[in-house]
Amino acid sequence: MNAKTCLTFLIVFFLLLAGCSKKKAVQIPGIAAISAESPNAENRLVSYLSPPLIPPNADRRFIAIGHRLVIEVPESKLVEAYESMLNFLKSIKCEVLSSSINNQTPASPPRGELSLRVDPGDLDKLFGFLNKSVVVIEHATESEDKTAEVIDIEAHLKNMTELRDRLRSLLGKSSASVKDLVELESQLAEVQSKIDSIVTRRKVLANETEKIAVQIAFRAKRSMTRSGVFAPIADAWDNSGSVLFESLGVLITFIFAVIPWLILIIPAIWLIIRFFRRRSRRAKTSA
Repeated sequence: MNAKTCLTFLIVFFLLLAGCSKKKAVQIPGIAAISAESPNAENRLVSYLSPPLIPPNADRRFIAIGHRLVIEVPESKLVEAYESMLNFLKSIKCEVLSSSINNQTPASPPRGELSLRVDPGDLDKLFGFLNKSVVVIEHATESEDKTAEVIDIEAHLKNMTELRDRLRSLLGKSSASVKDLVELESQLAEVQSKIDSIVTRRKVLANETEKIAVQIAFRAKRSMTRSGVFAPIADAWDNSGSVLFESLGVLITFIFAVIPWLILIIPAIWLIIRFFRRRSRRAKTSA
């Protein structure tokens, strides 16, 4: 065998050895193995680890719209207007997030607050009711574009759902070892937990973009005398009751604070007076 034949034999041997080495399985840490014998194995591995993102939907926008209203009613009718508003809300599609009412006190007028999520189709009904029954003194509108956040969450949800389905399919393979099954179960539980969190956040965004937030503040209407030169007199009259009872409370506190000392002071004064009277009598008798 000459040198040329030996060289050819060695080249063929190393080529065969390199071809055998390419048939080894590609391992995904903690999950499973994808055989390199199948075509495009590397591409399938990259796709498994990095699922494709959903292309943004430019045709639809997700806008969160909010309205803030301040309505003014007479002090004597504020509670009635507040209760009438609550009864009206039962006739439209809305969700009352929070409500509060503070009755009138000597120190402050009555006031109320309502926080709502209203269906867009019933928003005009709500505004129509307010314009007919009360006086709207302030109306502010604000909006926030949440399209990017919604698209990102939906893409993340789709990717995590596909990953969960892959993990479930790997669990069904009989060739998986016990160690791989345990790791698969652990990762499947973690992925499912993330999916639940994403779904909850998506529901919150849907509630913010598919319904309209409305904040309503009820304020008592100030009387005419308080806006002119008689305002100090009106304020003093309103505060007279509280001042009177505060003074009475101070007096009662003082009386009860002094009573224990009177038990000692009165006998002492009586003894002092008696002592000086005896002394005065003795002085007159000696004279």
